[in-house]
Amino acid sequence: MSLELNSLAQGITQPWLIAGDFNALLTPQDRLAGANVSLNEVKDFADCVKDIGVTELQWQGHYYSWTNKQHDIDRISSRIARVFGNYEWMEKWGHVTTEYGNPCISDHYPMQLTMQITQHNIKVKFKFFNVWTEHDSFMSLVESVWKQDYGKGSMKKVWCKLIALQPALRQLNNKEFKYISQQIEKARYELSRIQEELYDQATDDLVEQEKEILMKLEKWR
Repeated sequence: MSLELNSLAQGITQPWLIAGDFNALLTPQDRLAGANVSLNEVKDFADCVKDIGVTELQWQGHYYSWTNKQHDIDRISSRIARVFGNYEWMEKWGHVTTEYGNPCISDHYPMQLTMQITQHNIKVKFKFFNVWTEHDSFMSLVESVWKQDYGKGSMKKVWCKLIALQPALRQLNNKEFKYISQQIEKARYELSRIQEELYDQATDDLVEQEKEILMKLEKWR
């Protein structure tokens, strides 16, 4: 699958959407219960997603997309169905959301794409992420914008420079820190799940997982 997608991706320059049951895990957190997920188990799929340059769409509903419908400790849930888009898709259709519904009699949770109509007259709010400041090019990028001359008036100069800096920072975000908001949302979901398990049994492994996600959230926020 990886080789086929890599080959297909080479010739695509238009918006591209990939959806389906990949029967593969992207992160170690994508399986609930059952055998622990090793990094080797997710490496091929993660490398494939990175190599073909796609990102998972925004999503709502259930995190796990498959369950074996067993009881108690035998119940296993996994996130194996996803929807991805390339950069061109995200630029044009980034508002599209994947919604995971209830599985009913199936083992799989259904996926539905919500094709909302965008209103171009609504301005997208600018968000500043602290993690940008850790990038090697951040200070030089800010300095290059700040050196530009925007006429007289101290406060007007500052305002103009901040406005000019926004597209430059967005470009840095798209290149190096794509879709941080989605990563924050996913981390919050994982934190909630782990804390629910901690309520029942505070194992060393769960405590360590909680610590790691809290550190990740603090960084990405």
